[in-house]
Amino acid sequence: MSLSEKLGNLKSNELLKGSLILLILLNIGNVINYVFQFSMARMLGPIDYGVFAVLTNIVYIFSVPTLSIQTVVSKNTTKFAIKNEYGNNKRIF
Repeated sequence: MSLSEKLGNLKSNELLKGSLILLILLNIGNVINYVFQFSMARMLGPIDYGVFAVLTNIVYIFSVPTLSIQTVVSKNTTKFAIKNEYGNNKRIF
């Protein structure tokens, strides 16, 4: 199998294409986060950056239950929408 055939197979495989896009975007986000954290550390200084880091981590901790609830609600809403049972969505809210 030649290289062009393998690339043709990759282009037609939706899972690999989506995974590659996700990998690239996650790495871009990580680089942007690194630059942001580095610039905040340089601008704020050690004490203020420590306060900033603590506040950021508190926000992360409180966002975990919120994201869990969001996942459950979206799963159930989608399940009811597929079955055309829109009245059951009212019970969730």
